[in-house]
Amino acid sequence: RIIPVLAALLFLSGCGAQSDEAAYQPISTEEAAAMMEEESNYVILDVRTEEEYNEEHIPNAINIPNETIGTEEIAELPDKEQLIFVYCRSGNRSKQASQKLADLGYLNIVEFGGINDWTGETVTGSSSQDQTPTTSESQTNPPESASSPSGETQTDSSDNSDGEAIQMVKSQQKMHLLLLLIMPVFLKQTLTILRMKGTATMEFLSMISSLKPIMATTILKSRLPTAESSVLIMK
Repeated sequence: RIIPVLAALLFLSGCGAQSDEAAYQPISTEEAAAMMEEESNYVILDVRTEEEYNEEHIPNAINIPNETIGTEEIAELPDKEQLIFVYCRSGNRSKQASQKLADLGYLNIVEFGGINDWTGETVTGSSSQDQTPTTSESQTNPPESASSPSGETQTDSSDNSDGEAIQMVKSQQKMHLLLLLIMPVFLKQTLTILRMKGTATMEFLSMISSLKPIMATTILKSRLPTAESSVLIMK
């Protein structure tokens, strides 16, 4: 009877030793930050959802949601002896994930709670995209590269506006010239018809006389090369 009891105790003690070896190490966020300063070749594992990760996460952290960690091998974590820092939002899911990693045979798991207690730098965006720091320094001093394209766009827009204005002025000058070239001929023909019918009046002749200096002045102001010829037509 004694031998089976001893055997059972040895078996249980052996299981307890294996359980202790497979356990993870819980620490505070401050202790984790200090360890990250001293250690190298480690992984920071964010076990929250992808949406939470994209909204804000610790720089260089990889995202493996707690719900996806099971009994299968994890391709993103091939080295089971590598130091792995695990965190979530408040500390609940990180403990669950750490235990599951330990059960999978990972030997160096450090669980440091949630990002809610993290006082260091955080970034936004997915791991495959450019990450934007969310610290106060990055908000007050945006990257110079971000302002450069905007300045170029404003310059291009200003150049386009100037070009459109010049084209409009040229079109208006051409229209003025065309009108000034046509008006004298029209007035002469009208005057000829009125004279032939004997209905020309002093008022009409006075109107024609008053239009001559106005049209001549308009031609000179337009500074077009055909202004002189238009004045000669009026005369």
